[in-house]
Amino acid sequence: MNILFCSAGKHGQLIRDIKLSLGKDSRVITTSNSNMVPSLYFADNYYIVPDITNKNYLDIIIDICKKENINAITTMLDVETVLLARNRRLFETLGIEVLTPYLATAKICLDKYLMYKFLLKKNINTMKTFCDFKHFERAYSNHEISFPVFIKPRFGRGSEGARIVNDYEELKTVCENEDNILIQEYIDGVDIDVDVYVDTISHNAVSMFAKKKLKKGLGGASQTVSFKDKELFAFVGDFVKKLKFNGPIDIDLFYKDGRYYLTEVNPRFGAAYLHAFRCGLDFAKLIKNNINGIENEVLLGNYEEDIIMMFYNSALIVKNGKRV
Repeated sequence: MNILFCSAGKHGQLIRDIKLSLGKDSRVITTSNSNMVPSLYFADNYYIVPDITNKNYLDIIIDICKKENINAITTMLDVETVLLARNRRLFETLGIEVLTPYLATAKICLDKYLMYKFLLKKNINTMKTFCDFKHFERAYSNHEISFPVFIKPRFGRGSEGARIVNDYEELKTVCENEDNILIQEYIDGVDIDVDVYVDTISHNAVSMFAKKKLKKGLGGASQTVSFKDKELFAFVGDFVKKLKFNGPIDIDLFYKDGRYYLTEVNPRFGAAYLHAFRCGLDFAKLIKNNINGIENEVLLGNYEEDIIMMFYNSALIVKNGKRV
């Protein structure tokens, strides 16, 4: 099986793990709009491509797929999940599985306020969220929400720009100076991340890996510990059935006072999938089964608890376009 990771970015270890899983009879190809990203140099081959806004971008990706005999395509860039989903039929005519949600779901995942409204409609626990200061102010005046609050970009990725705001004047200043800011109820609970594989044949959540975030840095959790909870697995499995996912996804939640609260979904491999892989969950093999027409069975909780992952600083040396 040959898989193409578009916009693979800094995720070199992820690419290395996918290669390790798939073995020598498969190839992993990456793309980026810059040669200064680590993931390129862990792949079997890589391509420097224009930005996804370029009018020729899709044609270039299609050419790469044909040249590399690609069987499955995915991306590490949230906005690109929408592009790939929109062109799903084009890729399918070439025999390529698009490992992103279907279009309507991809759009909901990209826009965090759309996700909030969807969760409300489906009666799924989540935090009160406001798309502007005016709507927040009305709720604040009615004592429906209090400080501190949590703010984050409506269309952001990772944890960039996300932070706690402690008082009214600070929040007003932020909203006057920053665009597309969401204001969210602050829940002082356990911060949780779940890696999920949604089978491309059954569209069921067939594998999950839950971890508590012990420490966070720029772009996400830097320290996590694995745990299991049947209630969490049931909560996530029920949520997945309400949208149309396809392949790996990454879900952020909070836990407080016996309840889980879903906050957002990254409809792709999560950066911390490394933890799941090292604990024995292998999404690449699940992908390979699906590509070969095999429906994966549901196996939840087949990993050890209390296994810790810690990101650490490292360096990549490149000479003449190759990793050394």
